[in-house]
Amino acid sequence: MRHVVAVALLGMSWSCADGPSTSGEPPRFVAHAGGIGNHRVYTNSREALEHSVSRGFELIEIDLSWTTDERLVLVHDWDREFARVFNLPPRRLSFEEFRAARSAIGISQMVLDDIGPFLAANPEISLVTDFKERSVDGLRRIARRFAELRHRFVPQIYHPGELREARTLGFDRIIFTLYQSDLSDREIVDIAAAGELWAITMPVRRALNGELAGRLDEIGVPVFAHTVNDRLTMDALRAAGVHGIYTDWLSPSDEALTQEASSWTENVDDPLPLEFAVVPFVPWAIDGLRLTLECRNEGAKSATIRIRAFDASGESLAVEDFDLAAGGQKQLDLAKLELREAAQGWLRVEGERSTKLALRRQFRDDEEQTLPIDRRAYRRFRSLGSGSGVSGLLLSLVNPTETGQTYRLRRQIGGEVIDDETTELAPNRMLIRVYRSSTSEQMEVVVDGGPMVAQTMRWDPLIRKLW
Repeated sequence: MRHVVAVALLGMSWSCADGPSTSGEPPRFVAHAGGIGNHRVYTNSREALEHSVSRGFELIEIDLSWTTDERLVLVHDWDREFARVFNLPPRRLSFEEFRAARSAIGISQMVLDDIGPFLAANPEISLVTDFKERSVDGLRRIARRFAELRHRFVPQIYHPGELREARTLGFDRIIFTLYQSDLSDREIVDIAAAGELWAITMPVRRALNGELAGRLDEIGVPVFAHTVNDRLTMDALRAAGVHGIYTDWLSPSDEALTQEASSWTENVDDPLPLEFAVVPFVPWAIDGLRLTLECRNEGAKSATIRIRAFDASGESLAVEDFDLAAGGQKQLDLAKLELREAAQGWLRVEGERSTKLALRRQFRDDEEQTLPIDRRAYRRFRSLGSGSGVSGLLLSLVNPTETGQTYRLRRQIGGEVIDDETTELAPNRMLIRVYRSSTSEQMEVVVDGGPMVAQTMRWDPLIRKLW
């Protein structure tokens, strides 16, 4: 059993009766893009904001975009996320068109005027602004519309020249976000040393690579990193001097979580014998996990093994042949396989019947798990996700045949169908899906079709476990 060490991250508690304090250290968690609304991220919806309040957030980031008639609405972008939320072709709408649009995922969109009632109902909440364009114009609009509530807004600026303008408009807490900046570490430290910034936020890669986060921490400027959805990365960031995170799935209440995940089951019907073993895998992006394929010859004579690596599109990337003596074994570190930028793929292992395979997962604290791999494909499986409150399932699905196959994937939470997808996989193609859930109810993923080879890993960053 894995033991969980809960490390307290204490955010500042608000002391002002009519709203949050404008001084002191920032809270450590920012709900990204409004938070989670109806099990979805990037919605900036009323449901997302209200859910973030219930999860204990004091800072909520919102994305604001301009309509064709110069009004501000809460939408991440007019391209991919707009199309996903409203099931409409990507394009910028007018204000009235946006108000009249019907969400395809059951959420309630918001416009700038909707922010006032939300802030009035939730006096402990502050909103971090993220403008994709014309940020100073947007801040002027907010300062005019919410003159008495300016202390409830935390503007993100994108260039040093915007700092003075934000101050002039009456905003006290200002965050310099670096995702659009090409300034050097030295230049950023010099700007921060002037003492007018409340915090600096940056992408995870920049926070972990180099010394910028640590230097800012040394001079007393809080650093945030975005976007972080697992505890291992959060721990690594804290060790690098990062104060807090922007997150979709983690929350302040998750810090005290010490419970074990609930049980899960997997049922397999209609096994299809194969002449080779298929091993779907993903070189896991979470720091602290190593995947190793272990080949073992349990026969009485030497066996020849051929391992072929494919990317998710079915392109052959590498072939390796080797002999295993009777009783011999060999380990392959999957993280060292070069799968180009796809960072995902699968292995076809051909060999004697005496060959046994196992997938070994080694975590940063040296705990290991070894899973046997059978020579068969699965036509159907069902898996129950964790009920820890922030977790999910990673599904990797391979069509190992020489003909195209159709598969249906359905995700259910609490009996409600959240996703229902039908997809076709060409021969030797792979499909990866990561299903995340913020609900305490169990999540179920069902895949029908075949033949297939499927691997599921239960993803639970808070207790650092994958099954």
